[in-house]
Amino acid sequence: MIAPAPTSLDLLPLHELAAFEAAARLGSLARAAEELNVTGSALSHRLSSLQARLGVVLFERKGKGIVITPDGTRYLGSLRGVLHSLRSQGDALREREHEVVRLVVAPAIATAWLLPHLAGLLASDPGLRLDVTTAALPDDATGLDFDLLVHYGAGEIEGTERTVLFADSVLPLCAPSLMPANSTSLDREAFARLPLLRHTLSWSRWIEGAFGEHAEVEAHAYFDDATTMLEAAASGAGIALGTGIASMPYLADGSLVAAHPYRLPDRDYCAGLSESGRLKPRARALVSWLAGIAAARLPAA
Repeated sequence: MIAPAPTSLDLLPLHELAAFEAAARLGSLARAAEELNVTGSALSHRLSSLQARLGVVLFERKGKGIVITPDGTRYLGSLRGVLHSLRSQGDALREREHEVVRLVVAPAIATAWLLPHLAGLLASDPGLRLDVTTAALPDDATGLDFDLLVHYGAGEIEGTERTVLFADSVLPLCAPSLMPANSTSLDREAFARLPLLRHTLSWSRWIEGAFGEHAEVEAHAYFDDATTMLEAAASGAGIALGTGIASMPYLADGSLVAAHPYRLPDRDYCAGLSESGRLKPRARALVSWLAGIAAARLPAA
């Protein structure tokens, strides 16, 4: 029976080569084992295996130490070039990859809260490269290659390291044209009469909190994105149920007004670091930056 051809990994036993290079450089098996965080016997086994693989003696005992043989010296010269190249390529890859932070964020959060601060972020770290993708819901980020996910609500992707940024509240919003003259609030009859628009929030919970009425309230139109819903409300399509953060620019420019003063305390805005994000100092720094601007500018309660 013909033995299978060795694989590339068989021909390049990296753990054995690392043991040989460390022992040759340090001149001590004990110090090499300590550097590689292995036991002395494990290191000796790796060196013996490498010598058997090559069919040459790489080290000779001299007193309590070791001395590299001429064959070992020649092999070490070529090996160091390979290891140096691997290290250089690894360093370059790490440096290049660590410049980029892949951010996934809901469009409404990005538009209303994150983007107005973006210039300051980029100015504070000129080496940062942001790759921004929008996803309306946390579940929409499943399968995406991201370092950091910024989202609203309890949903999160398994394996992310979650940081709560701040809590928000929910309020009804409509175009000024839907408000009665000289009034700052719609009554219960108006909420029953006008079309109700929603993204993911519950009209039933808000109605109960605002009017003390427990009822199953169905929205007339559902949107998969909060910004699209708010744009529809600004056009006069009906009353939208939105978060304080998402509604800020619309309230500021007057295209939407609060249809009722009651705000329902609701869920949190969160930042979730993925496994790759946890390895990147810039991704962790971005979470700290987000927490900082969140603390400085919380939505009104």
